[in-house]
Amino acid sequence: MVESSDACIAESRYACIMEDSKLVRCPYCREQVSLYVDPDTTGVLVEDCEVCCRPWHVEIERSGGKLRVRVNRAQ
Repeated sequence: MVESSDACIAESRYACIMEDSKLVRCPYCREQVSLYVDPDTTGVLVEDCEVCCRPWHVEIERSGGKLRVRVNRAQ
């Protein structure tokens, strides 16, 4: 597991992009879904649930080589 951005640079490119998928739970139907996030993506976006098709408000942060994703109901 990559602990910092310096470690990520030292590792192979494949090791750095392995953490770009996260399991998230839909705030509507409560199904667990694997969400792929492009390696360069940060910020806020809207994504539809692949199970119930309702919109999510997705917040993406990257810090220290780790990916953090928060999913809430879109307003």
